[in-house]
Amino acid sequence: MDEKGHPRFEWLVNRGPQKGTLIYYIFDLIKLGEVDLRGEPLRKRKEKLKKLLKNQPRLLYIDHMEPEGLAMFAGAMALGLEGVVAKDSKSPYVEGPQVTSYWLKIKNKDFERQEKVEFKH
Repeated sequence: MDEKGHPRFEWLVNRGPQKGTLIYYIFDLIKLGEVDLRGEPLRKRKEKLKKLLKNQPRLLYIDHMEPEGLAMFAGAMALGLEGVVAKDSKSPYVEGPQVTSYWLKIKNKDFERQEKVEFKH
């Protein structure tokens, strides 16, 4: 995270003298101990994950934002972020690189040339 609290993925790719705080965003749990959770619905996997990450300041749990999805996407665009990932809360975990209908990466088409996006409620 940079000094404004924004993620800077390019700092991970282009390692160098950047200063910031490394935060690990965690949004799914596929195994807990010896228990394989891939067949469980995403919502159940996330419930287990949330309990595990309490009081972990650099491990950031990403909640499911179903009712606020459009507002979150608009906020991501306003911040000039690359986009968001939408996942079906009932979906099992599917290993990549196969394409499924369970998740969708929604990109900001103006990400490379965007300076500022304004949106109104």
